[in-house]
Amino acid sequence: MNATAGPRRLGFGVFTFVLIVVLTGLGLWQLQRRAEKHALIAALSQRLAAAPQPLPAAAQWNAMEPTTDEFRRVTLKAAYMQLPDAMVYSAGSAVRDDISGAGTWAFIPARLASGETVVINAGFIANTMQDRGVEDRAVKALVRQREAHRQARLRDDAVPPLDP
Repeated sequence: MNATAGPRRLGFGVFTFVLIVVLTGLGLWQLQRRAEKHALIAALSQRLAAAPQPLPAAAQWNAMEPTTDEFRRVTLKAAYMQLPDAMVYSAGSAVRDDISGAGTWAFIPARLASGETVVINAGFIANTMQDRGVEDRAVKALVRQREAHRQARLRDDAVPPLDP
């Protein structure tokens, strides 16, 4: 039995070393995520406290940077489009006091007067308030600007023109 004790100890030592390396890596990754989360919260707090500015012209959208423009408050005039909206389920938020239970976030496509399509976060809807059968199709909104995924743009020819 002593002949197999050496390889067993070596195998257990290698396994223990690998496990320590993996768990240390995971711990460092969690610390990095924590630092990124705190930086995001600080950026959100700063940008949401700033006064809203007009939405930049569409020609400037590709030059926007997430580090300076994401979550920036903007004002715009748009009309809701007769297209499907996106209802994203959320179990609530441990960070925000106004969202304490389950519900959905409503994202509604809208067309600017210049013809571009934007998606407006219409807010959180608690599960008891999901009847949205009647809604006003015109909106003047104060929104938070989010970096657009340039690959996922809607085609302009697929969107009906804005009613005057």
